[in-house]
Amino acid sequence: FGMKRTQDNWATQSDVSWWFNMGGAGGVAASNEPSQFFPPIAASASGDEVYIASTFLYRRSNNAAWIRTGSNAAKTAAIAGVPITAIAVSPRDPTHVYVGALNGTIYVSRNRGAGGSWTRIDDGHFGRPITSIHAHPKDPNAILISQGGNSGERRRVWWCKNTSGAAGPYKWEQASGSNAVTGLQDVHTNVAVFDPDAPNSIFYAGTDIGFFYSKDGGATWKDGNTNLGLPKVGVTAIQVVGNGVNASIYVATYGRGMWRVRYGDLP
Repeated sequence: FGMKRTQDNWATQSDVSWWFNMGGAGGVAASNEPSQFFPPIAASASGDEVYIASTFLYRRSNNAAWIRTGSNAAKTAAIAGVPITAIAVSPRDPTHVYVGALNGTIYVSRNRGAGGSWTRIDDGHFGRPITSIHAHPKDPNAILISQGGNSGERRRVWWCKNTSGAAGPYKWEQASGSNAVTGLQDVHTNVAVFDPDAPNSIFYAGTDIGFFYSKDGGATWKDGNTNLGLPKVGVTAIQVVGNGVNASIYVATYGRGMWRVRYGDLP
């Protein structure tokens, strides 16, 4: 596994590699730490901090050495030996870091994971792998998550408006729609993200059958493939660049390349 960092559009680059189950130069992971085939990676909005995970979360700051931030996400037997599958760093407050695991557990740290300071926030809602976590662009205590699996449970996108627990129980709301006609279908969902301009109402999702979007907080979803030229293939990543009707929505697919659509062209 190799990782490179650039600060000048790839005119120069530095190696920030981290080796799973190997040791050697740059290696800090123990040989008994299982990880995903494609391990999750996340960075702070400034790019000064990068995170990667096995069953542990690791952080590297300003080209310093990698450090382990917590055992099994939260030093609890509940997910001992379970790989972390998703990481998110709040763009509003980079001290807020979220992780999701293969068994559906979700944790938050509010000091970059230092000292094993993790709080479990899923409240037992999810028994499926957490495939993505997206931090709200304006509220460090709100996240959108997606789940995997291909049968038996259509509700694959959830929104938590209060991960602090300060106002009582964590407020999880399913955001997949009320049925498979106007909502998302019962299919593996790889990623769900907030729109940067209207994060409380506009969501995007990438599933194994393509790209979908909601303009009403997940109550209903629309097909973003048909009539827009995007093949109905697995969408594994989504990134929104720019603002307003001219914002560009980029999607990465499994085997069919990278695609872009202008927000104002969505039906």
